[in-house]
Amino acid sequence: MQNTRKTLIISVIVIIVAVAALIILFGRKKSENGGSTFLGRLFPQSETVVEQPPEIPPELLTSTETQEPSLNPATAQNLPPGTLIRLSSDNVSSLAITGTTTKYHKNTAENLGHLFERLADGSNEERRVSNFTIPKILRVVWSPDARRAVIFYNLNEEIRKILVDYTETTPKTNFLPDTISAVAFSPDSKSITFINSFEETHNIFTASSSFGNQKKILDNNIPGLEISWPAANIIALKTKSSQDDPGFLYTITASGNKFQKVVESTGLDAMWNKDGSKIMYTDFNLNLFYLNTKTGEQKGLSLKTVAEKCVFSAKSDVVYCAIPKTVSKNMNSDKWWQGKIAFTDSIAGINLSNLELVFFAQTQSDATNPVLLENDTYLLFKDRSTGELWSLKLK
Repeated sequence: MQNTRKTLIISVIVIIVAVAALIILFGRKKSENGGSTFLGRLFPQSETVVEQPPEIPPELLTSTETQEPSLNPATAQNLPPGTLIRLSSDNVSSLAITGTTTKYHKNTAENLGHLFERLADGSNEERRVSNFTIPKILRVVWSPDARRAVIFYNLNEEIRKILVDYTETTPKTNFLPDTISAVAFSPDSKSITFINSFEETHNIFTASSSFGNQKKILDNNIPGLEISWPAANIIALKTKSSQDDPGFLYTITASGNKFQKVVESTGLDAMWNKDGSKIMYTDFNLNLFYLNTKTGEQKGLSLKTVAEKCVFSAKSDVVYCAIPKTVSKNMNSDKWWQGKIAFTDSIAGINLSNLELVFFAQTQSDATNPVLLENDTYLLFKDRSTGELWSLKLK
């Protein structure tokens, strides 16, 4: 019995020494030259790819300043490019631009769906322009002139839709049918297109911006389509983005003629410029591409993001995109769309003619809904994680 106990003790000691030797010899998961060691191959770590714009010019690597409200006009004018200005620290549920002013709904207990506005440079205090109450706003589709909005909101666990005209002191409202699943305003803000969804049909209609003079322009049985109106005679239809599913982007004319496919890709997400001639889109692996719909020119930008984080300049051949600082190789982009994960973004401006970086700034935000002032001086976005509204000085 005593000999058996001695043998057991000696065996345990030998095992401990052997394990210690393995840890000393092979414990690192990376060797000095960067290769995998024994334990590195045995227990591989999930690697994270750090995505950065290529060859950032030294002059663009300045530290980003953050300014809190409120600034005076002189201070705002003298802020350097790359300055971040927090326009609202409350939870904001929409974002629109008219001239140099941004309009936004708040989603707080004190201001439930109330409309506010503030100058994009932060040189004034925010001002409440409407106290019309809308509970639990889910999504807001603004007209380009920021005078009307279709608001999707949650009422007693049902999604309702209301068209609000903010041109009057007391907003005019029009409750829309529950069957409407998606809407978009025309570039001149005078018309609207929408999808009317029943059990088996999801037909496409146009109407005036007050929802009169409705006209069916396309019979459709594909559910869950997203709709936009990027140019006067171009209405776009896109399948809902999903990482593992085939995605398609189609266009039709405003009269319902000339239905055609523009691009397809697994996990497709896409956004248009303001005249319908350019698209930024991403695939299932979040690779970012540029497509000129008139010439057919297509370019890969060697960057990873979600296309809806991009916005085209209307004055130059530049696109601004919020680029996640780190992207996991095996990241499930569906989790981002579902709000289960968040990014921390840098804002990159890329010249599409030569793919050169012309602007770069770091943020601590998961930037969504980017909007540019017409003169390209400020880019505004919402932090998806906090709901805060930010303005980034570009020039």
